[in-house]
Amino acid sequence: MSTTTSINGKEIFDLLRDDIVAIEEQFGRDTVSNVAAITEIGEYLRAGGGKRIRPALLLLSAKLLGYKGNGAVKLASVVEIIHTATLVHDDIIDEAQIRRGRPAANTQWGNSMCVLAGDWLYMQAFKIAVQERNFRILDALIELTQQMVEGEMLQMEKLGKLISLEEHLDLIYRKTACLFSVCMRVGGILGGATGARRTAAREPVTAIGRLYVGTRFRKALTPRGSRKLAGSLDESTW
Repeated sequence: MSTTTSINGKEIFDLLRDDIVAIEEQFGRDTVSNVAAITEIGEYLRAGGGKRIRPALLLLSAKLLGYKGNGAVKLASVVEIIHTATLVHDDIIDEAQIRRGRPAANTQWGNSMCVLAGDWLYMQAFKIAVQERNFRILDALIELTQQMVEGEMLQMEKLGKLISLEEHLDLIYRKTACLFSVCMRVGGILGGATGARRTAAREPVTAIGRLYVGTRFRKALTPRGSRKLAGSLDESTW
């Protein structure tokens, strides 16, 4: 007779506490540049916080498969840097004023500087990822970046138009759920998972990613959140 043990979010993050601290330190080192403005913007973004859900998913996936190396922390920092770069660009596109309860970076350094800082963050993330010398990981990250950019452009094309459920789900996948999925995929690659096992891990997390967007959108539509609809749909805590 089998028994099921449940675990809540706090307990999960408690298991990853030391790794999350290591990721924060890695993020800080990875966003230092000879150009002072890039370092300042990178530190401002890192200090803005966030739940670090995406790095946590990568760590959990790798640990589930018994991975013991240092690559998980490095690549968890990579996915957080990529996520941060998307937020910088999103805030410029949306003309957002607030991000995570603070003035958005573009309001402090201007759009031109922040576009370039976002581009630098993308390139830095790939520079670090290359150090793993794993083409499957690079393929996953390149595909991810393309899908997110395409998702943003598709959203702009469809703004104000009636779209089908299929189109809606495709946008949600490209803009958010695909990053959740790739975090599990990269962790699985590190752990040596086969294609079937990687797919089994990714599918439920992709569904969670879609639900995550729906939850944020629903909150934005409440009377309290409706004031924040202009801009980035109450993404200030994402």
